[in-house]
Amino acid sequence: MANIHISANKPDKRNIILTVIIAALLLTAVIGYSYAENVSTTDVSFPETIHAGGKTLKLNGVGKRKFLWHTVISAGLYLEHRTNDAGNVIESEQVKCLYNQFLVDKIPAQWVRKGVQRLFKKTNSSELCLKHKEELEQFALWYDSDVSRGETSIITYVPGVGLTLKYRGRVKGTIPGREFARMYFSCGFGHNADETAKKGFLGLQ
Repeated sequence: MANIHISANKPDKRNIILTVIIAALLLTAVIGYSYAENVSTTDVSFPETIHAGGKTLKLNGVGKRKFLWHTVISAGLYLEHRTNDAGNVIESEQVKCLYNQFLVDKIPAQWVRKGVQRLFKKTNSSELCLKHKEELEQFALWYDSDVSRGETSIITYVPGVGLTLKYRGRVKGTIPGREFARMYFSCGFGHNADETAKKGFLGLQ
């Protein structure tokens, strides 16, 4: 069980609101990745390709989450096979990765964990959430420290291995199997996902 660090400081209202927004894109975890040529975006420079799970992944698109006029997260979706179909991102058995960079000031870990659990429950059925209750609790616990501007959260799914979280530069763990990974990608690409960010990831805007 990962150690949990809870900030003693009381989070202000703005950080609480931003955390809820951030949870909609929270990601995490590459198994041995490296950068190729960079592709520039407004806020962050994303590599055109990365290597993960023994495969070369291509940048499919970039999603951003904004609060008022502030971009709070920029994230790149990487796939073996590019697609503009959200269902394919969720269901396909290929190596896939979401690479996020935070663009806001410090947010307490406990608010991130709560946001992750709320988002899973919002975008997945109650039956699935109950079935994978232990995995969801463990996944949320891996967000065990406050996150600050410029830090990253990377999530990689490798068929036959599972969903791995890399948070603030450290691999936290892997949830085995494919069903939990589908639940995770439903958070960003399912019916209740943010449409603007989804279009960016799918290269539709």
